[in-house]
Amino acid sequence: MTAQPVQPLNASDLVVPSAHTPMDKRFFDNRFLTLMAAVNGLIAQNAEFAGTENTLVSEALVRLNTAWQPLLTQLQQAVDMGFLVAQAVIAPPAGPIALTAGNDVGFILTSPVNTSGLSVFQPTTYVLATDDMDPGNWGILKVLDWTESTNNLACNCIYATQTKGSTSWTISDNAAVLPVMIDLESQTQAYAAQVATQYANVLTAIDQINALVSEINAGPAVSVCGYQGIVVLGINDITGLTAQLATKATITSMNAVAAAAQPLSSVLTSLAGLGVATNNLIYATANGVLGQAPLTAFSRTLLAQIDLPNWMNTLGITTFGRTIIGAVDSPSATTAMGALNVADKAGATEIAGGTDNTKYATVQTIAQQTANLAPRDILINDQITGFYTLQAIDKGYLVRITSGSPATAFLPNNLPVGWNCLIEQGGPGQIALAGPPGTTVTNRLSQFKTAGQYAVISLYVRSNSTGSNAVYNLTGDTSL
Repeated sequence: MTAQPVQPLNASDLVVPSAHTPMDKRFFDNRFLTLMAAVNGLIAQNAEFAGTENTLVSEALVRLNTAWQPLLTQLQQAVDMGFLVAQAVIAPPAGPIALTAGNDVGFILTSPVNTSGLSVFQPTTYVLATDDMDPGNWGILKVLDWTESTNNLACNCIYATQTKGSTSWTISDNAAVLPVMIDLESQTQAYAAQVATQYANVLTAIDQINALVSEINAGPAVSVCGYQGIVVLGINDITGLTAQLATKATITSMNAVAAAAQPLSSVLTSLAGLGVATNNLIYATANGVLGQAPLTAFSRTLLAQIDLPNWMNTLGITTFGRTIIGAVDSPSATTAMGALNVADKAGATEIAGGTDNTKYATVQTIAQQTANLAPRDILINDQITGFYTLQAIDKGYLVRITSGSPATAFLPNNLPVGWNCLIEQGGPGQIALAGPPGTTVTNRLSQFKTAGQYAVISLYVRSNSTGSNAVYNLTGDTSL
């Protein structure tokens, strides 16, 4: 039976065609199936080789039994005498012997203690060496020389299971089995090499065919400029080339034209015509036109200063003058000069808190503050809205919210201590109190909404330590 060659794998069967190839199930399935087919082929081929080997061994044993049956008794007697098996015990200082495939090795055979057949030991072409200390350490040897008088056995190691050294080896003759195995291995390796060579030849032929197809597709070149064979072309061989070159400008003519050309930049032309004088500054007088003006020593001194303080020192500006110049806006400059800013009016909160020393008060705030000095009727601020933010000017007022739906009175966190007002639910919409972060509302019953229509509640600012954390105290007709 002839083993069928395993189809070789092509690189294109496994490599990724491009960086854009999708790495999906189909991608991996195709490659795993290709690898599996190759492995299964090797397994099948190996099984076929094993079957062939077993057949050959069986045939060899049958032939041995048939041809050598009459000699079995004599062979058994010879085995008893020990000529098919001998022992090699290596004593110091020779050291242990290790088997390595491809290396030569030598043994000095010694008769086993319980036998006396070494004198008739005759090695076959191939022998088996087994480590007496480790049965798994063995090798197949080809006999190179046998000197019976000195019991020296020289061999070449064909195969070794390990490279482990030993000082005690048993050498066994294997007349039929080992040669058959070696021949079968040699045939297999030769057949594999033959298949590889044929495969390489096929690939070379494919490359040649592809190259021929490319040449055919490109079309044959019959001649070049009327010449055939190896062609060397000159300038005159290319039609019209000499005439075309004659019409082109020479380097000399191009240099002459460039020397006589006018500048393309009007700025450069203006600069070239400008008679630059000492201590003059060049500047643009028009688009693309330059001029110059005197640059005095004092001006150069100012330009040499690295920052504003040095510049002002050079100009002799006083500290007070720098304060005014450094003001970010007119109100800041007015404040720096100690003058009142007529555009900055004091509000009711500033007047009430006594922080309006540098501002004018409006007629409205003056009238309101004057009215606060004497008993007066309650002032009412009607709000028909669902959301109202209390203001400083609402101090002392009754704020009536007449919303038809639930409404919110927003309590700022910056009203001063002592600010107060009344809030009336003038409509059916219940009024809830709310405020920004920093605002706190306290109530004895923890109720922070009006009780119903016509309910009146009272608020006053109990504390505001930072100016933005007002604490309001709530009393009156409240509910949850």
